[in-house]
Amino acid sequence: MLITFGSTNNIRQFIMKAKERGSASMRIDLRGATITVYHGSTNEVLKTFTAYEGAWDTIWEGINNAKEL
Repeated sequence: MLITFGSTNNIRQFIMKAKERGSASMRIDLRGATITVYHGSTNEVLKTFTAYEGAWDTIWEGINNAKEL
């Protein structure tokens, strides 16, 4: 199947209107200079890393600005 939009502007409008489907959650903890990301349903550790100064603010900034994606 081939879908054509006619212009770059039309593609941008189509992408901006598409909404994320499904559901997801995660938990992010900062403890003792370590950030751990957990799966929201299973509590499986998805990622762990050392939190240097400003890391938490950077994570929050990314989440807070996500509406602009």
